[in-house]
Amino acid sequence: MSQPLVSIIMPVYNVERYVKEAIDSALNQTYPHLELIIMNDGSSDGTADICRSYTDPRVRYYENPANMGVLRTRNEALKLVRGEYVAWLDSDDISLPTRLEKQVSFLEANPDYVMCGTLHQDIDGEGRPLLKSYFPCTDKDLRSFLLLVNSFCNSSLTMSLRAGFI
Repeated sequence: MSQPLVSIIMPVYNVERYVKEAIDSALNQTYPHLELIIMNDGSSDGTADICRSYTDPRVRYYENPANMGVLRTRNEALKLVRGEYVAWLDSDDISLPTRLEKQVSFLEANPDYVMCGTLHQDIDGEGRPLLKSYFPCTDKDLRSFLLLVNSFCNSSLTMSLRAGFI
């Protein structure tokens, strides 16, 4: 398998309780060729200190000049990506270690696909499992389901920039 760069985008805002685990889950991927772009949206708690404490060269930390909201923050982070793929990870979510390895492998083997997601497990503030997602998993079923409701978890998406739509 080739090793294209994956740019993980993580907007952060007042998540000092969760952000370390989210960052660690990004950096502990079995797929090593990644960068983590952390974009702080004006946190007033200890979030910035936690993010700045990482010395891993794959981490790129930025701060918005003022709170802009998550959508504008994600868009600003998109301008900074260097990778062929963009993976989303919210600052209170956790990726399993093989997530990127599996998603890059799928996207490399299927260049006609521009994105893929995963199933997800909701957890509470203490990390205890809550709901499991049960969404369609085939292309045909997903296309039908999307007519009714979004069937993708944001923090499970990886997208190809090769198609040029971002």
